[in-house]
Amino acid sequence: MKINLLQCGYCHGRESVVLKGGRKTKLVFPALVGLLQHPVHGNILFDTGYSERFYEVTAKWPEKITAWLLPTFVKPEESALNQLKAMGIEAETVNYIIVSHFHVDHICGLKDFPNAKFVCSAAALYNALKSKGFSSITKGVMPGLIPSDMAQRSWIFDTDKKVSQENDEILGAIYDLFGDSSIKIVELPGHHNGQIGVILKDEKGDPLFLCADICWLSDSYRENRLPSSITKLLITDWKAYKTSIDKVHHYYKKHPEIPIIPTHCLKAIGELRVQKPEYFEYWKGTW
Repeated sequence: MKINLLQCGYCHGRESVVLKGGRKTKLVFPALVGLLQHPVHGNILFDTGYSERFYEVTAKWPEKITAWLLPTFVKPEESALNQLKAMGIEAETVNYIIVSHFHVDHICGLKDFPNAKFVCSAAALYNALKSKGFSSITKGVMPGLIPSDMAQRSWIFDTDKKVSQENDEILGAIYDLFGDSSIKIVELPGHHNGQIGVILKDEKGDPLFLCADICWLSDSYRENRLPSSITKLLITDWKAYKTSIDKVHHYYKKHPEIPIIPTHCLKAIGELRVQKPEYFEYWKGTW
């Protein structure tokens, strides 16, 4: 399976917030999107990052609170939709979008792909669909970004008996989405309801673990370091969050050869670029 990684906008934050004991330095947190071109199942996205729709949905109260708390920057050409168009890939040819979770920085492009099935967990979908009004802010979900036919177009993998399941001694339940080991879904709860990551196999059969927002910086899972306590305001289940970081830490220790990439870690993305430049054929972000 061919893998390309795209940057679809970014936000700013301080290292000391996302990594306990970190510096007060302001960092760039890119919104990473995976373009997966499967030989049988066609074009697949892992998340959709930011788009200009972020500015539309945060223009009014109470969604405006998110724009205040999360300074965000995205140009029209940086949306997943427009980056794919520049690559010669039409929106209608995207067959699946794997939604790691429903935070705004992962779902701004869901409405741009009319034929895509949304692959997500039951917990994530339920939380997204029941979020309304001010509760949508506390749940980290913006209804304006959710397609009206979200429920009908969703593939809830963890309740589908046709999706084969295996057990990893460290990560626990793993779901082989297509039954060919090309995309394996890992449950990574805590940061948000029903969050998932994916372990992918590229054209050479080499694995890549996209771990979504298990942490903001790779130092977290490498050193088993939590973010500062203030981030508890953004984390759905602190206990589950700590457990998920611990799992990924031990997986990293057992499999140091497998790149593990958090969605927002520029350092980890930069290291991967050196190891696997073929993943960055269309990358337009800054380093």
